[in-house]
Amino acid sequence: MGWLNGYVALVTGGGSGIGRAVVKRYIAEGCTGVGVMVRSQEQAESLVAEFGDQVVTSLGDVRSGWDNQADHRTGAPCPLQ
Repeated sequence: MGWLNGYVALVTGGGSGIGRAVVKRYIAEGCTGVGVMVRSQEQAESLVAEFGDQVVTSLGDVRSGWDNQADHRTGAPCPLQ
């Protein structure tokens, strides 16, 4: 059991580098699932290939106010409960 057992997390910039390492660590530490904002379809597909149904991806750039607002407006339920 990890210290995040049963939690759900959100990681922005999780498609590569430090963000992707955070996603990997959160899952290793027991997160039920991780929502990940990535900048490309390729990053999204790579995350799903590696972590399967433990991740849910959203395309966008956290530096873009428009992308952030669009994500919040969708109101889609999180399937990682």
